[in-house]
Amino acid sequence: CSSALRATSEDPQLADRQGISRKQFYEKHPERKEKRRRQMQENLSKPENRKFVDCCSRPKPVICVETGEVYPSQREAEKGTGYAGIHKACSGLHNTSGGYHWRFLND
Repeated sequence: CSSALRATSEDPQLADRQGISRKQFYEKHPERKEKRRRQMQENLSKPENRKFVDCCSRPKPVICVETGEVYPSQREAEKGTGYAGIHKACSGLHNTSGGYHWRFLND
């Protein structure tokens, strides 16, 4: 029994299994919360660990089908036109954005 209590005080995952919330665990152990925050910050500072690193590092050009205007990226098209959701129209989640059809230039 004492080893289970010791493990609970040291490991938030074991605390979860024993019915103690992470919030309660970290309230009792603020140093562990700070250590975990630093670990996550370190991990996310490495480009290979970021989830969307590829989409942001190599933007694809997009074209407005009706007007023929070409933009270097979805984000630039959204800034230039003022229409939100161009990325969804290019990805096929929506048919249009701002009343226009949008496609990747390569497609």
